Amino acid sequence: MRVVLTILTLLPFALFGQPGLAKQLNELVKDSTNNFKSFKSKFKETRFTESLTDSIFYTSILLDNTTNNELLIAKSQSIFMADVADSLTEVKGKKIVDDWKEMVNSILGEDFAIEVIKSTDGTSSKYGWNFTKGNVTVNIGLYPHKKNTSLNWIGLAVSVFEEEEIGMVSKNE
Repeated sequence: MRVVLTILTLLPFALFGQPGLAKQLNELVKDSTNNFKSFKSKFKETRFTESLTDSIFYTSILLDNTTNNELLIAKSQSIFMADVADSLTEVKGKKIVDDWKEMVNSILGEDFAIEVIKSTDGTSSKYGWNFTKGNVTVNIGLYPHKKNTSLNWIGLAVSVFEEEEIGMVSKNE
């Protein structure tokens, strides 16, 4: 029985190269309190969303088993974003998301609360998981392509949201 449990525990390490990813993800979570300044590289572009301007930067890190690593800096949040997989059916995508959920859970440990993402009209994710501790959230989610909704992509994000300080002077005052 112990042999089976050991194999099941080590399987993600073998399949995904988790030791490198574990170190990288832990470094990202740790630097999230610093708005990912250690991983910020050259400016890429400006995006305008909901009348706000978001700056997108290249990153100095490429998470194992991901592509398109970017850093979004906005007024009240910073998000490290990476693509995990692309052009997937929903069934295959959910399987990969669940595999990543197990891997991320084993990396982050019990300090992070896990919750399933419930798809609603207000969210763009069809399916996924949030791991939250304080104002830091790690998300793995399945998203529909905008042009071809029969295909999906999977994204991983590490987000830090500015904590509201009631009764404190704002940065601009």
